[in-house]
Amino acid sequence: MVLVIVLVLAFLAIYVTGIDTVKSIPSEVYQLFHQAFSLIREKKYSEALEIYNAIINLLPHHPVAYAQRGNVYYYLGDIDKAIEDYSKAIELKPDFAEAYNNRGNAYLSKGDIEQGVSDLTKAVELNPQLKEAFFNRGIARSEEGKYQEALEDFSQVTQIDPQEPDVYLARARLLLKLKTYYNQVLDDINQFLEFYPSHPQAYFLRGMCFLRQGDYSQAIQDFSQALTFKKDFPLAYYQRGIARIKQGEYMGTIEDFTTALDLEPEFYPALLGRGIVYYQNEDYELAQEDLNRAIEINPRFYKAYGFRALVYRALGKEEEAEKDWEEFLKGDMINDLVEEDLDEETNELCSWGEKMLVWGENQEFEENLVAGVGFEPTTSGL
Repeated sequence: MVLVIVLVLAFLAIYVTGIDTVKSIPSEVYQLFHQAFSLIREKKYSEALEIYNAIINLLPHHPVAYAQRGNVYYYLGDIDKAIEDYSKAIELKPDFAEAYNNRGNAYLSKGDIEQGVSDLTKAVELNPQLKEAFFNRGIARSEEGKYQEALEDFSQVTQIDPQEPDVYLARARLLLKLKTYYNQVLDDINQFLEFYPSHPQAYFLRGMCFLRQGDYSQAIQDFSQALTFKKDFPLAYYQRGIARIKQGEYMGTIEDFTTALDLEPEFYPALLGRGIVYYQNEDYELAQEDLNRAIEINPRFYKAYGFRALVYRALGKEEEAEKDWEEFLKGDMINDLVEEDLDEETNELCSWGEKMLVWGENQEFEENLVAGVGFEPTTSGL
């Protein structure tokens, strides 16, 4: 599963740490800093860039000016220029922890995890209280598969600032991915919801935790709550359908899978889920149509071959059933099909459909977090 992550630029921290320095400069330039900062908050990046260019012309050796302009370039998508400015800021101020943090994020956005982690490590060495750097390094380490180190970084954030909500959601996501410490997952999500009680992803993750624990009724409730706050959430419809199957409720499952497919037509796990319900209802022709479509979208979706083999057998198509069973066995998935844990398809889904579920992005954060940065571009935010 490719994580879609939030990497917080320490923009506000740079601004605060640079205030004492900029107070020593002419008042008109000091006002330019304030003006540019306001423009960035208003997302008027091109206008902010012009002001920072002017500031740098007046103060060509001011590290904060370069660091701030680097943030503007970052927002504008010019990562190379952002790195150049962060590097200049570090050259002028070698102990500039926030600039190391931001340059580390820029490297991460380019896919250079090694250099990104190196910069973030330098940032926390220079400023052991820089929670953003610990948080970002934790996200990067989880992407590297260094889960224990990632958890240590997240825990460090909670020690520095127990009121930082985003880290609780990040840690819950990672623990849920590792299928462990479910009580901690619930505690972290509940803590996060105290800050953001209308956050759809938090309810979705808590629903996933309940689903893994076998508490299907509570899972259905949380998936429904997620959909209250975000109706165009196909994965929540899908997982609610799965929970209903697990609980033996088939009445609402077809509707859930169908809605998920209306929102994301190539969501092949939902086609499998609906096909299973049709099979259970002995609607074999409809089941075959869904499974055909799932395999058409993803020919390596071996589980669909297994279920289609059952459908073919029910229809008396023994030859087709044998062929599908052979394909199913290629996937090395010799399990009891009816008892198969369907929520595992979520991992496969997220590897290609992250546009459907962007972890960590939320408009409510905009007043507190300066930027959301993903390893891969996304096309939607929650």
